[in-house]
Amino acid sequence: MITEFSQKFDGAINIITALAIIFYAVYMNFSEKNNGLRKRLLFLLTLLGSLCLIRGGNYVADFGPIVENFVLIIASIIPLSLFLLVELMLRRHLPLSMKLFAGITSLLLAVCLLIFGANKYLLFLLMSDYVLILLSIVGVLLTNKNLDLQKNELTLIKINTVIMILIIPLIVTDFKKVLGIDTIRLGAFGILFFLYALVKVWESIDVKGGFARLFYLLCFNLISAAIFCYLFEIYQYYFHVFIVFIMLRMLSDILIYTRDSYDKKAQELALSIMDVFIAGELKIDSIKKKISGNDFFILSKKELADYNSERIHFVFNERGLYFKSETTALTKDPDIRDEILHIYEDFDCNACIYVKLFNNDFFLILFKWPDMAPKSKLQKEIFLIQGLASQIKE
Repeated sequence: MITEFSQKFDGAINIITALAIIFYAVYMNFSEKNNGLRKRLLFLLTLLGSLCLIRGGNYVADFGPIVENFVLIIASIIPLSLFLLVELMLRRHLPLSMKLFAGITSLLLAVCLLIFGANKYLLFLLMSDYVLILLSIVGVLLTNKNLDLQKNELTLIKINTVIMILIIPLIVTDFKKVLGIDTIRLGAFGILFFLYALVKVWESIDVKGGFARLFYLLCFNLISAAIFCYLFEIYQYYFHVFIVFIMLRMLSDILIYTRDSYDKKAQELALSIMDVFIAGELKIDSIKKKISGNDFFILSKKELADYNSERIHFVFNERGLYFKSETTALTKDPDIRDEILHIYEDFDCNACIYVKLFNNDFFLILFKWPDMAPKSKLQKEIFLIQGLASQIKE
């Protein structure tokens, strides 16, 4: 009876995680931008969602060894997918030896599981692959310094570093049969925690404050689970209740804040540009002194003398936000397209706000638009930036 309950409980928490992943993936799939990070994250979420949904159903209904082998084949590809996602998050290539190790081990494990099926030796190798890949990712995240990223992107990397460390023992519990231990399979809990961080990290760039909120969340659910178990006299299931409570709380936050997290991420960038404009009293020299690092660049027509202004006018014929990836759709002329792309590349930016002034003059505000952030709900902020920029004095 205890074994049957444990199996069904493992299934339930996998299904909770699958629901959260599917919701997040569907929303992300309809976001405006279709870039490399979005594609890799969507691929990873598809694997994780499939893994949790099929595995959860198998734990509850016991579909048999064929389904179990299929789940393990999906699981063998996940470390490689996570590795590729981290590489794109850092915006730099990771060591070739690490790429080869992640790719070869994932391929070999998938083939061996397909041919031989699940056995104790392959499960141990799969567990070892997860631990080694996660440790290597942690090492990469800790040793890569001076990354040229947005503040909120750096925050995501810091939090993911901590999550990778925490998730390793949680993943190991999924292999309890290999290790001969009696515990709850907490891999699904770790996956949901990873997704929760993706959604909630954008609420603040204050890492310390974020972990303080996490601490309060844990305390609240520990107390809530204790009260629940006391009322229904199920003390022996205290840890199970706690896990369900905290997972349902994370699920509800993901359902509520997913849309807001994307909007907030982009709004922070837009507001930071306006803050610098105001702090610089709309004087271009003062504004440039207020800009920290390479957050954004404001360039006048005179500063772009090396570029053909007529071509810039032709492509950016209306005030608005333009992405580097949209350049091909804006003009079919290869010379014009190459010149506009050079502007983005020379300043290492992927987005531009074009501000049209009198007498055929203009400003370009170049910056790194956060990956996957939508622009559809930021028309007011973009309009304000353009309005402020039109008042800037050289």
